[in-house]
Amino acid sequence: MKSSFPQLQTPRLCLREMTKADAPTLVELLRNQEVSRWLTVDLSRMTRREEEIRIARARKAFAAGRELHWGIGERDSDGLVGMICLVGLNRRDQHAMAGFWLGHAYWGRGYMTEALWAVLDYSFRGLGLNRVYAGHFADNSASGRVMQKCGLQYEGTRRQAFCKNGQYYDEMAYAILKSDYEHLFL
Repeated sequence: MKSSFPQLQTPRLCLREMTKADAPTLVELLRNQEVSRWLTVDLSRMTRREEEIRIARARKAFAAGRELHWGIGERDSDGLVGMICLVGLNRRDQHAMAGFWLGHAYWGRGYMTEALWAVLDYSFRGLGLNRVYAGHFADNSASGRVMQKCGLQYEGTRRQAFCKNGQYYDEMAYAILKSDYEHLFL
């Protein structure tokens, strides 16, 4: 992986490395129950200090070549509207898992599709990955639509894959291969 964090630009968005200064905005966005209900871990009660620690861990994971966590911002603003990441970077098998969330006020604008497209492009052309996979809670069809719009194919349902607040949730699993990406988008 490159030594400097890769900033990605789309027509409307800037995906950039998060800093300690972003913590208050991220905490505020995650407090919305419509956002936090779809995350595998409940982050709705997180403090500013806890978010600062999460950002510092993400920066260390990047430096170690394991993960990339981008803050999603509108190009004409310094603030963030959400987050997208690649985790579990596996150089030997050339794959990673994508995860994402967006502040509730920004839903329905196509931002997440635009951000995921940029991350997939970087994954295949910048990192040389062969496969990117992702998943969503079975009830979260909006995330599934984002994945489908970006060329990810449904691979199956992982039954009771997550336990959150004492309740089990099924995960709908999706993936895209480099060859799929090249066929669809290049």
